Amino acid sequence: ADYSQQVYEADDLQGLVYRQRQETALAWVRELGLPESAQALDAGCGAGLMSVALAGEGLQVTATDSSPQMVALTTQRAAAEGLSDRVEVERADAHQLPCASGAFSLVLALGLLPWLSDPAAAVAELTRVLAPGGWLLLTADNERRLNRLVEPKESPLLAPLKEARRGLRQTAGRQPAGAQAYRHRSEDVAGILRAAGVEP
Repeated sequence: ADYSQQVYEADDLQGLVYRQRQETALAWVRELGLPESAQALDAGCGAGLMSVALAGEGLQVTATDSSPQMVALTTQRAAAEGLSDRVEVERADAHQLPCASGAFSLVLALGLLPWLSDPAAAVAELTRVLAPGGWLLLTADNERRLNRLVEPKESPLLAPLKEARRGLRQTAGRQPAGAQAYRHRSEDVAGILRAAGVEP
């Protein structure tokens, strides 16, 4: 939970990428010209930065996350910004949302796909709660990103060594920290969207 908040503030490349992603998403949302108080879902809301930004744009936001710590951070952020009346925060699994079908004009899932056990099922669920003619904005970590070629520790050629190291750590009683994140190819994400009835 702390990472979700701190990564946006970091003075490194990753922090820059996260801030740029959020600004790009906000710019696209503004271009949609949604009416005042349109219903938006921020699935996998993390620390609530995007939820609060959307509420600041005049949208009525439902923010969901499966982590109780993320839900608490989002609730605190909305209150600190004076936007609690525009941000409803719920603990929920993206694979099974406690929301009515067609409830939202806008559904966002920024940074959510890499952490899902079944992205196709979750995207189908995100699409279920999307109103006809609504907009779904999601991101995925790129399987073919450039640093896999230029950064030695990311190289696929070193995958067998990294796997052996992981095995040694588990043998020594040390468990890997954090959840497993997955990367996707753009054509796979497009296929998941089309299977859910969404045209990329």
